[in-house]
Amino acid sequence: MPGHQAKVERPSGVTRDALNTEATIYTQIYSGPFLIELLSDGVPLDSAGRPIVVADHVGRAPIGCDVEVGDRVTCTQSTDPRQVGRIYTVAYVESQGYAVDRQTLLKGVDQIVTGR
Repeated sequence: MPGHQAKVERPSGVTRDALNTEATIYTQIYSGPFLIELLSDGVPLDSAGRPIVVADHVGRAPIGCDVEVGDRVTCTQSTDPRQVGRIYTVAYVESQGYAVDRQTLLKGVDQIVTGR
């Protein structure tokens, strides 16, 4: 994962502004190596052949990265400059007994962080 970094944030509460608009509060739980790539193999299917999750990217982090469904992943460094600042939501976390990395399925959020 050289050259690829991201931060992972977990929803930790809700706040409301003066107009009573609700916004989720996130707490950073990880920052470090995290590879984000376009999903090319498809997504897991249920017994009827329907997609279990809707995802468009796959993420790979070190096995010690405690990522969960619903976490937010922001690309902070990539060999593809178009990725930097993009935000994803974790849609699925793969569980394998002998995994060497933590693989996740990510859904892109229509938002890019600027001014890093």
